[in-house]
Amino acid sequence: MIEIPKTKRVVDDDYIKWIKKQECVIIGGPATAHHLIGYGTGGLAMKSDDYLAFPLSNYYHTGDGGVHRGHKRWEKQWQPQPWYIMDTLEKAFNEEVITAEIFEKYYQICEKLLENYNY
Repeated sequence: MIEIPKTKRVVDDDYIKWIKKQECVIIGGPATAHHLIGYGTGGLAMKSDDYLAFPLSNYYHTGDGGVHRGHKRWEKQWQPQPWYIMDTLEKAFNEEVITAEIFEKYYQICEKLLENYNY
């Protein structure tokens, strides 16, 4: 697994608000922001950067079918989290919610995470 260098967490409240207005990537409908877990991007009781997030319904986030109930199991059923983040970043960039610099930085991080992903 690739380790992302530990730096101060990047927080963007406006971006998270935008994510929460998007539909769940699994079933559509109301969503909350899920931050990437299980890839070395966070730490104990520490979220990953806000740009490494995507919209999930409560059920697929923390509920019985949730990624927080076992991210490896969840990813086997759906797909690796970085794919959803990349889609979210692309949509945010196209809607001019984020800059090209942010888009490129976090898209590349996701590509690196996927290169090292064990399917």
